[in-house]
Amino acid sequence: MPIIIPSNSPWYKYIAENQTHKQDTSFITVIVSNFSDGESAVKLNLFDFGIASDVMRIPFNKPCCILSSLYPNPNDRLIELGMIIDSLRRCGAGHIAVVAPYFCYTRQDRVTENASCLSSGLVLDFLYNAGVSELFTFDIHSESVLGYSKCPFYNVPTNKFFLQHIKELPIFKFAKEKIVFVAPDVGSIKRCRQMSKSVGCPMAIVDKKRHIRTGKVSAEYLIGDVDGMHCIIIDDIIGSGSTLLANVSFLKKMSAKSITAYITHPVLSGNAVSRIDESDIDKVYVTNSIELRKNSEKVVALDLWPQIEDILNSEF
Repeated sequence: MPIIIPSNSPWYKYIAENQTHKQDTSFITVIVSNFSDGESAVKLNLFDFGIASDVMRIPFNKPCCILSSLYPNPNDRLIELGMIIDSLRRCGAGHIAVVAPYFCYTRQDRVTENASCLSSGLVLDFLYNAGVSELFTFDIHSESVLGYSKCPFYNVPTNKFFLQHIKELPIFKFAKEKIVFVAPDVGSIKRCRQMSKSVGCPMAIVDKKRHIRTGKVSAEYLIGDVDGMHCIIIDDIIGSGSTLLANVSFLKKMSAKSITAYITHPVLSGNAVSRIDESDIDKVYVTNSIELRKNSEKVVALDLWPQIEDILNSEF
């Protein structure tokens, strides 16, 4: 099965360096360029890892999979993804799947005021009209977005992936009875509960408030006990870091012994990395669904590729 990878995607570099693939898998790179006026252009090209012929043809109705990253510059990445889907359709590809480990616009999942846009639904309509057959992503921010898609849209959880790493932590091996999983806001409760139950640890919930005028985040109330405990914060996205850092400050005031976070998608906008490094948090474990663009003493990326391979092997 051909796997299509945009040349500006971090997965392009990753696969080239790691040479990790099945022998019956062909890789096609997409050369992404820009005109002087800023418009994008895409061109399918052979991406040869020594397993493909000099000429790559897509047999009529052959299934294809696009492995794409929709951050940074999500607007550009979306337009390019739509153009790639259209190019494949015009080449005779049949079933066109997209694996986007991080799917943008999922935080805009509802209309919050009159005359505003349902952005996540608009993005999904765009990709559907371009010709996508099905979509895959990891730890989508809002599961309601799945219902806006006119084609199958699958959310793949990383709970087991993170739990494997958590079980290797010294605090889990030698002080499991002192571990508490923390939901940093209401939206994280379901996932945090699932993970805490699976390893037999207690759970705590932080009541977060975002001030509309200033945009600042504050943690105001705590359900549960963190006094003298090793806190593990579970979340799906870290953007500016305001929610995480508000939780860290609050948990420290509540006498937490240590604080570690497991967050799937490291958007890390603005000065988020430097703010994390200067905070009281011990470690922030993320995935490489988004490539880390800045070095950090405390932010560590875990490799998501085995989970992506599971999707490719099981679905295609």
